[in-house]
Amino acid sequence: MGGLARDHRRRRSVARHTLTGAQLAEEGALADGDECFDFTFGSLLLRTTYHYWFHTGENMATRQLLGHRDLTQFVGDIDEEAPYQSA
Repeated sequence: MGGLARDHRRRRSVARHTLTGAQLAEEGALADGDECFDFTFGSLLLRTTYHYWFHTGENMATRQLLGHRDLTQFVGDIDEEAPYQSA
């Protein structure tokens, strides 16, 4: 199983490194019932990353150690407040 996991991580890493800024800035939309949500693929990638960090507790623990107060309960409206920006 270890070899299979390593192969999967390698392929995922190669795919991630082939994305361009233009691809990450492309807009998309998702429908959920009667609602439609606009996003960029870069912001979606950021949201997924931040969501992962939130669930592992690493970012909250770090912020607590830094003395931050009133910590948020969710990543928030990343598409409006902190959208992906190509370097």
